[in-house]
Amino acid sequence: MMKRAFAAAAFAGTLIAAAAGVASAHPAMAPVCGSMGGTLSRDAQTPSYSLRLVVGPVEEMYTKAEVAKKHPKSGEVMLGGAPMQMVEGSAARHLEVHVCKRGTADVVRNAAPTITVSDLTAHTTRKVPVSMMQGVMAGASDLHYGNNASLPAGHRFRVTVAVKGEQASFTFVAPKVKGSGGMG
Repeated sequence: MMKRAFAAAAFAGTLIAAAAGVASAHPAMAPVCGSMGGTLSRDAQTPSYSLRLVVGPVEEMYTKAEVAKKHPKSGEVMLGGAPMQMVEGSAARHLEVHVCKRGTADVVRNAAPTITVSDLTAHTTRKVPVSMMQGVMAGASDLHYGNNASLPAGHRFRVTVAVKGEQASFTFVAPKVKGSGGMG
């Protein structure tokens, strides 16, 4: 009986948040959008979009011309937006956000999101220069937005993503990441 009451309350909270135009991070309500790669992933919804945040090791980045010439088997191809950030050291991560139409897995092209990272442990906030990219072997269904970022292991973060006036937030503790590549 208690489980049923909790589930009903969680569902009602999701509906209230959606009606208010606030993102929902209730995992059972979020459709599949984007890859499951990376070290961690989180899902959220806004009234119009399903979003998936994926954080993992820094990715090797390529231009379209480099992909055509080198034929890499992993990494990301940059399709527009900001250049990739050079981040080194143990805090270096690849942060990506997949944006889909809500209720579908249809990727939103040219979503032009803004991504803000707040380090709740260090009490700092910064905007991420957003690049549009996809995994070199994954194709258009993997289109996503993000960049490399410094996310020290053990720090608690809030990533806020805004797409066309709608906003979603993801909170997590940055995990340790071994090696590089493997998300695209």
